[in-house]
Amino acid sequence: RGTIGIRHSHHANVIIRDCEAVSSIKGCMVMRPGRGKMSSHALVHRIIVLGVLMMLCLSMQGSLASGLSAQPQNNSQPPEQRLSVDPSKTYFLKRADNFFVASQSALNLHNALPVGSYAVGYNEVMGEYCLKEILPFDLDGKKLYGDTVRHGQRILETYLARPGKSTGVLLAGEKGSGKTLLAKYLSVQAAQLGISTIVINEPWSGEQFNTFIQAIQQPAIVLFDEFEKVYRQSSELEALETGRQRQRHQLKLHAARGGKHGVVYSDTGGEDEGISNPSQDAILTLLDGVYPSEMLFLFTVNDKKKITKNMMNRPGRIYYALDFSGLDSDFIRDYCRDELHNKTYTSDVVAFASLFESFSFDMLQALVAEMNLYSESPEQAVQWLNIMLDRQESKIETYLIQQLVVSGTDVTSRIQRPTWTGNPAISDLIEIDVIGKGWLGDKSWRVCFSPQNHLVSGNISSGEYVFVDEVRKSKAVLIKSRRQSLMDMAKLFVHA
Repeated sequence: RGTIGIRHSHHANVIIRDCEAVSSIKGCMVMRPGRGKMSSHALVHRIIVLGVLMMLCLSMQGSLASGLSAQPQNNSQPPEQRLSVDPSKTYFLKRADNFFVASQSALNLHNALPVGSYAVGYNEVMGEYCLKEILPFDLDGKKLYGDTVRHGQRILETYLARPGKSTGVLLAGEKGSGKTLLAKYLSVQAAQLGISTIVINEPWSGEQFNTFIQAIQQPAIVLFDEFEKVYRQSSELEALETGRQRQRHQLKLHAARGGKHGVVYSDTGGEDEGISNPSQDAILTLLDGVYPSEMLFLFTVNDKKKITKNMMNRPGRIYYALDFSGLDSDFIRDYCRDELHNKTYTSDVVAFASLFESFSFDMLQALVAEMNLYSESPEQAVQWLNIMLDRQESKIETYLIQQLVVSGTDVTSRIQRPTWTGNPAISDLIEIDVIGKGWLGDKSWRVCFSPQNHLVSGNISSGEYVFVDEVRKSKAVLIKSRRQSLMDMAKLFVHA
């Protein structure tokens, strides 16, 4: 398979036309035509040369055969890349000093957390925290009433305007008051911006948990739903704290034994001092920035009194604190405009809702649905529903006594206390004290009105209630007092 020509410097040429012919000349003498026998010296020399030729031919034959049978390979690639990888085979994953067997499908790596909703879990086998995919929050295409959109946009704008910092938001209110709806809205809007939502529904805490949250080095919403229930005190600590609160609320304590005079102690602390909850305090380092992150921490709570005092009045931890005390009249009117069949009952629904300290969206939905189903008024529908009003749940407001007429005479200027506090729609009595002067003599009088018998009109929007007693020729007009802002109260102290 080819020819090789060798020329010796002192002797004749030897031509081998076929490499396989080398085997036929082993141990033979090569004679040159026209010459006699070679000398012994020349013979030895020829044998050495032929031996070298034979070795060269055999080597060349192997190379040529390999070139014909094998495909060319790129030996510049590393060995693991030249191998044909079978996805069904297993691989060895090294963690610390240990190797774990894993399939190629299990090695699904991502440079960033995919946008979605997750719940924090704990893998007992691996001894580490993980994120479990859950169904994303959805508003079901429903119309958002009230201030949900306005509140949500402001929270997101503030969060995005604080790069490199975490922002805490506390949403407090009873169930159905709108705080969960706002949390859903924030999650949906954040997902459109490429921000995921992480739900905490177990009392996770500690250095390992904090490190796990810190390792998520991308913007995300961390939602602590029903925070005070998940991170609750143990029964022993709760009993101890209750005992301390009772002790703080005592207005008088017995004098120490042996004392000459009784000593009276007073404590104005009470509930304003808040409580300390070790379970809740354990996650404060996440809010303090000790573990740097760029998270929007959302806390929804039903009972604000059960929140640790170490979270309140600390904007560095909780930047916004919103109270959901119930649906306002605008919210109720908008909902009735869309859902209530008989629109003439809209004002009655608003009036009925105003009797509650916290009228929830759940209550509004049920009331309107029942009215639509049976074509009833709010008073008729509520007799069947699980919506009951008592004095403890009624809305308490302060009202100015704008006018008071007794026995046909206006005695407004003689009112001892110009305000009345309560709920004029359901209270047993409206009692107003009048200073006795002039025709009343020196005695003070108390004028009473019964909402059940004397309430003739009530305007929810203006907060005006009119009571008339035809028998005694008495009349009282109450108007809801404007709630003073913090700045108004501060100005009063400054002037004082």
